Amino acid sequence: MKLFFGLIFHMGFVKLNRFNDYWKNDEYFNQKIFGKAMSRNRFMLILRMLCVYVGQVTCSYDKVKTIIDYFNEKMMSLYYPTQKITIDESMMLWRGRVAFRQYMKGKRHKYGLKFYALADQLGVIMKLHLYGGASDYLVGGKNHVQKVVEHLLSNFINVGQHLFIDNFYTSVSLVEKLYTNKTFCTGTLRQKRKNNPREIESGKLKKGELCIVHKNNICVLKWKDQREIRVISSKYNGNLEHTRNRRGTLILKPQMVIKYNKYMKAIDRHDQMPMYYSCEHKSIRWYKKVILHVMQILLVNSFFLYNKFSSKKLTLYDFRLSVIKSIIEPHLPSELQMPLKNKVHCIMKLTKDTHGKTKRRRCNQCWRTLKKRVQTIFACEDCPGQPGLCIKCFRPYHKY
Repeated sequence: MKLFFGLIFHMGFVKLNRFNDYWKNDEYFNQKIFGKAMSRNRFMLILRMLCVYVGQVTCSYDKVKTIIDYFNEKMMSLYYPTQKITIDESMMLWRGRVAFRQYMKGKRHKYGLKFYALADQLGVIMKLHLYGGASDYLVGGKNHVQKVVEHLLSNFINVGQHLFIDNFYTSVSLVEKLYTNKTFCTGTLRQKRKNNPREIESGKLKKGELCIVHKNNICVLKWKDQREIRVISSKYNGNLEHTRNRRGTLILKPQMVIKYNKYMKAIDRHDQMPMYYSCEHKSIRWYKKVILHVMQILLVNSFFLYNKFSSKKLTLYDFRLSVIKSIIEPHLPSELQMPLKNKVHCIMKLTKDTHGKTKRRRCNQCWRTLKKRVQTIFACEDCPGQPGLCIKCFRPYHKY
């Protein structure tokens, strides 16, 4: 299975339309490493049988519940996040049939499966939840947004974390509830949301003007830049700070707006990384694509953590390549290595097994030149791995 996923990751570097193309001998598709590491039929059989559930399932979500739960438990045991954390949605492209497929207008992949993710400021995703639609027994139904936040924050409550969320989640009541649980919160606020202060909703502002309301240790702010922006925070107040815009001009902005722009992009940054070397292929089984998607998230997480704790920094390309090599190379059959040159090799007869029968191996030369499976009782004593060889193939193999 390690070798299988190593080949899957390598497909992110070598983009071909069909899985079969990676094993073609045509000079236009010549990818020798795939044929040496694993046969095409074995790879396709593993891919066909790939699943993470055992027994019968009561609903579609149960087909991937095991791997998502494993992901969450593994990340909790390996790493504790920074103080600044964020919650946001992440879409996985899927246009096929599934009951809980979602549509999000503002995302790059408008149709797909929606994940709710919790990440720290480095971009390391700590917790995932695949949204199962209105019938989702964990977060579906009434108070959906509040359920999502409580579910993802269940392991990080009452410890002084600072949460950044966008206007899909934020409300005055949610920020107050988090504050009572010793969790700070900062985020944008939708217009006319329930319990919004009246002062924020009334009146129009000129560019650069502020309207600030303090309520129960919560600061709600309306600021006019190119348009009116509403922000709420239990950590920051309405203080202004100097910052530079995209043109490099020094301007004044509210502190909570600056902090929100700095820390809210963690999940978007994480989503960007797998797209450079995406190894996902089309499939009619949605849960297989979810499995590969979660594996790619794990790979990007490990990249962020490596650069944090290692003195040597790597690019994503170099890190992926080192991971792929460490997975694939130990599984490459030693009998496929080329024979040592400038040395006279000796033929030997294979030993007998416990039943007294002489062992047999596939002739390496017949397979390499004719793609023909020929069993032989002889092998080369001096070549790495002692490859099996017919008597007639011994000299051609060593080029004597």
